[in-house]
Amino acid sequence: MQSKKINRNFTYSPELKLQAVKLYLNGQSCSSICEQLKIQDSNRIYVWTKAYQANGESAFIDGRGKQATGRPKTKFMSLEEEVEYLRAQNLLLKKSIERKRGC
Repeated sequence: MQSKKINRNFTYSPELKLQAVKLYLNGQSCSSICEQLKIQDSNRIYVWTKAYQANGESAFIDGRGKQATGRPKTKFMSLEEEVEYLRAQNLLLKKSIERKRGC
Protein backbone atom coordinates (compact mmCIF):
# COMPACT_ATOMS: atom_id res chain seq x y z
CA MET A 1 0.00 0.00 0.00
CA GLN A 2 1.42 3.34 -1.04
CA SER A 3 1.27 6.23 1.32
CA LYS A 4 0.20 9.48 -0.22
CA LYS A 5 1.86 12.67 0.83
CA ILE A 6 -0.81 15.21 1.61
CA ASN A 7 0.18 18.73 0.70
CA ARG A 8 -1.74 21.34 2.62
CA ASN A 9 -1.11 24.93 1.73
CA PHE A 10 -2.03 27.33 4.48
CA THR A 11 -2.76 30.96 3.78
CA TYR A 12 -2.38 33.42 6.59
CA SER A 13 -3.93 36.87 6.63
CA PRO A 14 -1.69 39.96 6.60
CA GLU A 15 -3.08 40.89 10.03
CA LEU A 16 -2.04 37.53 11.51
CA LYS A 17 1.43 37.81 9.96
CA LEU A 18 1.87 41.30 11.39
CA GLN A 19 0.68 40.15 14.79
CA ALA A 20 3.11 37.21 14.76
CA VAL A 21 6.03 39.44 13.76
CA LYS A 22 5.26 42.00 16.45
CA LEU A 23 5.05 39.27 19.09
CA TYR A 24 8.38 37.86 17.90
CA LEU A 25 10.04 41.29 17.92
CA ASN A 26 8.74 41.81 21.47
CA GLY A 27 10.68 38.75 22.59
CA GLN A 28 8.13 35.94 22.50
CA SER A 29 9.42 32.58 21.28
CA CYS A 30 8.46 31.19 17.88
CA SER A 31 7.01 28.02 19.33
CA SER A 32 4.70 29.91 21.67
CA ILE A 33 3.60 32.23 18.85
CA CYS A 34 2.86 29.22 16.62
CA GLU A 35 0.86 27.59 19.36
CA GLN A 36 -1.03 30.78 20.21
CA LEU A 37 -1.86 31.78 16.61
CA LYS A 38 -2.20 28.25 15.17
CA ILE A 39 0.68 28.64 12.71
CA GLN A 40 1.84 25.32 11.27
CA ASP A 41 5.51 26.10 10.61
CA SER A 42 7.69 28.17 12.93
CA ASN A 43 10.06 29.03 10.06
CA ARG A 44 7.27 31.17 8.60
CA ILE A 45 7.78 33.65 11.44
CA TYR A 46 11.46 34.10 10.54
CA VAL A 47 10.53 34.68 6.88
CA TRP A 48 7.79 37.15 7.79
CA THR A 49 10.11 39.00 10.19
CA LYS A 50 12.79 39.36 7.53
CA ALA A 51 10.21 40.64 5.02
CA TYR A 52 8.79 43.05 7.61
CA GLN A 53 12.22 44.45 8.41
CA ALA A 54 12.92 44.98 4.71
CA ASN A 55 9.56 46.37 3.55
CA GLY A 56 7.46 47.22 6.60
CA GLU A 57 3.78 46.35 6.71
CA SER A 58 3.56 46.45 2.91
CA ALA A 59 5.52 43.17 2.85
CA PHE A 60 2.35 41.29 3.75
CA ILE A 61 0.18 42.67 0.96
CA ASP A 62 -0.30 40.17 -1.84
CA GLY A 63 0.45 41.98 -5.09
CA ARG A 64 -0.26 39.10 -7.43
CA GLY A 65 -2.90 39.68 -10.03
CA LYS A 66 -2.54 43.42 -10.27
CA GLN A 67 -2.86 44.69 -13.79
CA ALA A 68 0.04 46.47 -15.43
CA THR A 69 -0.37 50.18 -15.87
CA GLY A 70 0.19 49.81 -19.60
CA ARG A 71 1.58 52.40 -21.94
CA PRO A 72 1.79 56.00 -20.88
CA LYS A 73 -1.08 58.09 -22.12
CA THR A 74 -0.60 59.84 -25.43
CA LYS A 75 -3.90 61.67 -25.61
CA PHE A 76 -3.72 65.03 -23.94
CA MET A 77 -6.42 66.94 -22.17
CA SER A 78 -5.13 70.31 -23.34
CA LEU A 79 -2.54 71.86 -25.63
CA GLU A 80 -0.54 73.03 -22.60
CA GLU A 81 -0.28 69.46 -21.39
CA GLU A 82 0.96 68.34 -24.81
CA VAL A 83 3.55 71.15 -24.95
CA GLU A 84 4.80 70.22 -21.47
CA TYR A 85 5.12 66.56 -22.50
CA LEU A 86 7.02 67.43 -25.70
CA ARG A 87 9.41 69.76 -23.83
CA ALA A 88 10.19 67.02 -21.33
CA GLN A 89 10.75 64.58 -24.18
CA ASN A 90 13.11 67.02 -25.95
CA LEU A 91 15.08 67.55 -22.75
CA LEU A 92 15.42 63.80 -22.30
CA LEU A 93 16.65 63.36 -25.87
CA LYS A 94 19.18 66.20 -25.49
CA LYS A 95 20.58 64.59 -22.34
CA SER A 96 20.81 61.26 -24.11
CA ILE A 97 22.76 62.80 -27.00
CA GLU A 98 25.14 64.55 -24.57
CA ARG A 99 25.86 61.26 -22.79
CA LYS A 100 26.64 59.53 -26.08
CA ARG A 101 29.07 62.31 -27.04
CA GLY A 102 30.72 62.12 -23.65
CA CYS A 103 30.30 65.81 -22.82
